Parts: sequence; structure tokens; C-alpha cells
Amino acid sequence: TKFGTGAFRYNGNAGLALVPALAATLGFAHQMVAAVGIVGVLTTTILDLSGAKEATFFGVWVTLVMGFAGSVLAVLAGVDARARETVVSLEALFTLVAEAQLFTLVGFWATIQFKWV
Repeated sequence: TKFGTGAFRYNGNAGLALVPALAATLGFAHQMVAAVGIVGVLTTTILDLSGAKEATFFGVWVTLVMGFAGSVLAVLAGVDARARETVVSLEALFTLVAEAQLFTLVGFWATIQFKWV
């Protein structure tokens, strides 16, 4: 397969740092992000096994964007369920910014896994 561990020197360290953060994000967003992640991983695996390099690359990023969109919906639903306070709004904003950074870092890490990039 084309999607495999490359020559990135800190691959293990990056993976060890990103996996717990993604698990925490699943704790916030629950089923929506988990469902998108499962379908995305299965789709990109199938694309990778069929030899479609560009489609696999695109599938990884689409999965991450859709996962972040699901996380945004989950955070906003939690804000609507609580009282409209400034603290709640700042907390939701901080959560969304942190999750955007997390999904972007995961995307960058996944991108450097492609040997042809």
C-alpha cells in the first residue's frame, strides 16, 4: 500500500500525542464524530488498497473536515442546551479552536505519511 509509515523521524511520538487527543475529542462529540471516523477510515483503506493515491489523500482530509463539522455540531448543541452565558460561549469557542487545531495537526501528520507527497 502507498499509505504507510514514511521516513518521518518523530512518527511514533506524534502518534502517541495525537491518539489520546482524538480519543478525548470522541468523548466530547460522541457518535457523530465516531461514525464519520469509522466510515472515513474504511473508505480511505479501500481507496488505498485499490491504488488510488490522490483519492486516498483526499479521503483523509474529507474525513477530518467532516469529523470536525460533526464536532462543531455537537459543541453547538451542547451550548444550546445550557444557559446563554459568556462563560459558556467562551468555553465553546475555546473547544472549537482547540479541536480545529487538533484536526489540522492530524491532517498534517497523515499527509506526511504519504511517500509520494
